[in-house]
Amino acid sequence: MPVDLAEDLLHAIDPVLFARGRLGFRADDWQARLLRSDARQIALNCCRQAGKSTATAILGLHTALFEPAP
Repeated sequence: MPVDLAEDLLHAIDPVLFARGRLGFRADDWQARLLRSDARQIALNCCRQAGKSTATAILGLHTALFEPAP
């Protein structure tokens, strides 16, 4: 599989593109806003089975892969 540095850079910058490109996950609008948010804390007011755990897991994975350790 060839390395595409431009795509890798986009995935590092944008968690929504990372989720779509690497995980095959298409985020709903609210999930995309959550993934792109830089807020330290967010309250999610969603129904059951809306995708809260999936979205937060993707955010955690993206953070672990691309954010430097403090």
